[in-house]
Amino acid sequence: MRLSISALLDSLFSGFICFLVCFLLLNYFFLREHAIIISLIFSTLIIIIALKRLWAKNTLIKLKKDQEKAKNTCMIALKIMPENKVLDLFSLAIEKLGKTVKKTNGGLFIEQKSVAIYFKFTFDLVTKSDVVKFFNACPKAYVTYIFADEFSSELLTFINRFNKKVVAVDGVKTYKFLYKMNCLPQTDFCLEKEKLTIMKARINLFKRKNAKRYFTFGLIFLFMSFFVPLKLYYVICACLFLTFSLFCRLYGITK
Repeated sequence: MRLSISALLDSLFSGFICFLVCFLLLNYFFLREHAIIISLIFSTLIIIIALKRLWAKNTLIKLKKDQEKAKNTCMIALKIMPENKVLDLFSLAIEKLGKTVKKTNGGLFIEQKSVAIYFKFTFDLVTKSDVVKFFNACPKAYVTYIFADEFSSELLTFINRFNKKVVAVDGVKTYKFLYKMNCLPQTDFCLEKEKLTIMKARINLFKRKNAKRYFTFGLIFLFMSFFVPLKLYYVICACLFLTFSLFCRLYGITK
């Protein structure tokens, strides 16, 4: 993965803030030339550390996005496939595990494992009625597996009341299983990116977008320190705002 311009600018931004903070503090204890040299050393180290961290972070985010996109594409494909095609696909995947599969009652039975598998790949959520219907459709000695894109927390609580006789398999586990068996459904359509709703307000203090604001405040306090008697007070405030800015840039909460 190539180093993005954003990661490079963030690293340089972090190094610049580190230089300012170090210089403002060291300038009181060392000669200006020495303070500059030490500050440059620290800022260079910060740039290197930030580059490595942002590189790893961007790579991980890219990987998660690719996996989420692949999973969503898989789920959409399963939802628009005819029921018999879904059964054929999972029969093939299970047979690759060396198991014998029997199609019956809209599901799959693995008799040697006493397992019944049902699928609910629709654009509607799985309901309690679906769970009861699937549970009653298989022999009492069997364990019922229900494959679906997602299950609500309330439904998962309801499923737990069946004493492990019913197992919910969500979209993530389904995708991983089909991927492992090399049985992902074929798709001939392109999905547009889903629009996400705004997340509920969390801690506003350390949001990543506040980095520029804190940086501006830091520069303002630093500038004012040259014109006021209580210079140390403004220098401390400038250092705090610049430090907040650095923290938000590297570790801040993003949408």
